[in-house]
Amino acid sequence: MPSHPPNSTPAFGRFCAIYPPVAETPSRISAGDDVGSRFVPRRDGAQYLPSGRRTTRCAQLCRTLKTFTSQRWLPDLHPLYEEKEMYAGNVRSACRSFSAGPRDCIGKTLEYVKMRLIAARKICNSDVQLLPG
Repeated sequence: MPSHPPNSTPAFGRFCAIYPPVAETPSRISAGDDVGSRFVPRRDGAQYLPSGRRTTRCAQLCRTLKTFTSQRWLPDLHPLYEEKEMYAGNVRSACRSFSAGPRDCIGKTLEYVKMRLIAARKICNSDVQLLPG
């Protein structure tokens, strides 16, 4: 039995994509590519600040913007990963809330534990009944 519900991490991933946990992502050094509709040249010191909120709402990166589909965060071979053609155009790497390029936040695991505790506390304080089946 897993130590946490199997769908909780993808749900939190989608939640963090909608509501980024940081106000501003660190600046990135340009690799000489188009950013939006402008070309940012590859020069020493050419930096730009990508907006996490805007990136997660870009229709070119995510085809299912209006729906809370946490399945798109699951690995492709996961048994709960359904409707693969629906997520075919999604770029998961663009919506990594705790990351900026090759770096990843060392507190991500702790943050997921905190989110699970908050969700469990909310469920315990709610009047919930299980449905048959």
